[in-house]
Amino acid sequence: MTLISAGFNMLVRWGGVVLMTYFGYRSVTVLAGETTTADIGIKILSDLKVSEAAAWIFGAGGMTYGARQRSFRLKANQVLGSRVSELETDIDRRRSSSKLTTRGLTNPSDAL
Repeated sequence: MTLISAGFNMLVRWGGVVLMTYFGYRSVTVLAGETTTADIGIKILSDLKVSEAAAWIFGAGGMTYGARQRSFRLKANQVLGSRVSELETDIDRRRSSSKLTTRGLTNPSDAL
């Protein structure tokens, strides 16, 4: 039984690769000699320098990463904030609040 399933697994894998290659070949032969929007897109991409594209990609990736990390940090502050406040008042009952929001941001009434 395992020999049959291994053979079927191999057939599906390599059959998929062969099928994708065939369809890729057919899509290229159909468009051979034609001017299409794909041709225009390739010309635009060929004019773009690799270093410039890498700079844009890494810049956008860094901005996205920073925004996601900030979002995660604010959510964690909101979840853990009440617990930390509770533990601090257990230690010192006269402790005053920092008046931060539940997400750890500056209180809007303190803004200039």
